[in-house]
Amino acid sequence: MTVPASGQLCTAGTLPPPYRATPNGNDCNDDDATVFALLSYVAVDVDGDGATVPALGQLCTAGTLPAPYQATASGLDCDDNNPDLTHFSVLYPDGDGDGVGAPPRQVRCLGATVPAGLVTGGYDEDDRDPLVIETEDLDDLLDLILG
Repeated sequence: MTVPASGQLCTAGTLPPPYRATPNGNDCNDDDATVFALLSYVAVDVDGDGATVPALGQLCTAGTLPAPYQATASGLDCDDNNPDLTHFSVLYPDGDGDGVGAPPRQVRCLGATVPAGLVTGGYDEDDRDPLVIETEDLDDLLDLILG
C-alpha cells in the first residue's frame, strides 16, 4: 500500500499503522513520535552565556528549539566555549595610567572587565604624561567621526 504524504482517512477513531495524527500534517520525522515540528534557528549559544554566534539551520523538534539553538541572535560571542568571554572590544595601551590610551590599538575577546594597562578610549596625545590627554582639534575630529 502506498502511504500518501497527507490526507484524510475514514476510521473507527484510531489510525491504523503507519498513519499518525500531527498538529499541522507536516511531521518532520515519522520514525520518532517525540519530534514533529521542523524549526529554523539563526544562532547557537554553546556556553550558555546569553551571547550567540551565527548558525543557520533547521531542527526537527518537539515544538521548541532546545539549547543551544536560538531563533534570534543575541550579541556576537567571540568565544562560544567560554562563558566568561562574550564580546570583542577595541583596546589601547594606557602608558601613563590616566585612563586614556594611545595606539597601537588591539582587538580582544573580553568579558565584563578590561585587562589592566588597557583602556577602551585611545586618543591620548602624550601617553607618557598623565596631565596631557587630548588636543581640542583631536576632540573635535573624534566628535565629527563618532557623530
